[in-house]
Amino acid sequence: MKRAFTLFELLAVVAVIAVLVSLLLPALSRANAKSRRTTCLNNLKQVNLGLRMYVEDNGDTLPNTNAVMSAYKGLVKTYVGLEAPSSPNDRLFTCPADRFSVDAINNVVTSGSMHESSAWDYSSYGFNGLNRMSELLPGVAGKKLSSIRDSVKTVLLAENSAFFGFSWHEPGSPPIANNAQSVVSFGDGHVDYVRIYWDGVSGKTDAPMFYNPPAGYDYKWSGD
Repeated sequence: MKRAFTLFELLAVVAVIAVLVSLLLPALSRANAKSRRTTCLNNLKQVNLGLRMYVEDNGDTLPNTNAVMSAYKGLVKTYVGLEAPSSPNDRLFTCPADRFSVDAINNVVTSGSMHESSAWDYSSYGFNGLNRMSELLPGVAGKKLSSIRDSVKTVLLAENSAFFGFSWHEPGSPPIANNAQSVVSFGDGHVDYVRIYWDGVSGKTDAPMFYNPPAGYDYKWSGD
């Protein structure tokens, strides 16, 4: 006669399985987050290369467009193999971690990703061109790429989140916070995952893109 499991034994098995699942889920979540970040790093590296190819064909000059953060895409997308009008299906310009936006005034998460928005030309990545609006602001719009000082730290392109001080990869509450991390590409072509300085902690509410960080950070906005 075969011996059946008792209720106690079945409950014990279920408990063991529950413990194993609870241990595995965080590891799977971390692995998925790392995979999304790696995709963003690779995407931004290729977009950076496309931008540099555009610069080579335009007298070493970086874009100087009115729509400072988003219009660059229309200038460089043919260099990365995109011929059709921009759309949310442009995978190279889509960070898979870009799953929400932020109301910067109220510092709250809003629904809808940036790469699904025509306002951002269906791109998760923005160009560091704020100086196009005013010479008093940091940025590299219209500059000669070869004229940028400290190109290893000067931002060319970044996840849109970096300009506002929140992270798609490690979202916090509230989302905009000092040292939120984003993927950023630089004047020398390399790409990294860096902390973004926001001094709203001391009462200043301007977005990080309006000022360079203090010493100790691995990036700067200005090309001077």
